[in-house]
Amino acid sequence: VFLLAGGAIYWTSKQQKSVATSTIEAEYVSASLASDYALWLRHMLDDAGCTQLPPTPLFEDNRGCRCLSENPIQPRSRHIDLRVHCLRERVDDHTIYLWDCPSHDMHADNMTKSLEFDSFIRHRNVQLGKTPPALPDSFLSAFPPSAPWVPASKEGGCQALH
Repeated sequence: VFLLAGGAIYWTSKQQKSVATSTIEAEYVSASLASDYALWLRHMLDDAGCTQLPPTPLFEDNRGCRCLSENPIQPRSRHIDLRVHCLRERVDDHTIYLWDCPSHDMHADNMTKSLEFDSFIRHRNVQLGKTPPALPDSFLSAFPPSAPWVPASKEGGCQALH
């Protein structure tokens, strides 16, 4: 779910075309597809005269996926289709920024999971722009609303996946 000015502007939910052998791989494939849409939306905004200089944050609740997007190809990731590794390039050139987000704050979950009523309503209200999104504290401290979009640091740096 992509939010702009307090409301959802784009969303999709699809079954992946390939079989993932781990949750990290499944999340990595999804994050790569989300980065494709983010790049398309950045171009649309640019065409409308609203150039986005800071990286587009993608909130990810799988730390292994984020680490895989920041580190060189690991022996365990060599089976992942090369087209999916465009996510790593977008993270390297600061077009996309993957950020750890707790699962309870993942506002796209109501499109892919069966949630309790209260959680569903909370996520739905964020998508409709009725309530502001709950951003992780670590994100707000690194990206204060008044500061330029340069992260101070990321929580828990990534180590090579062994």
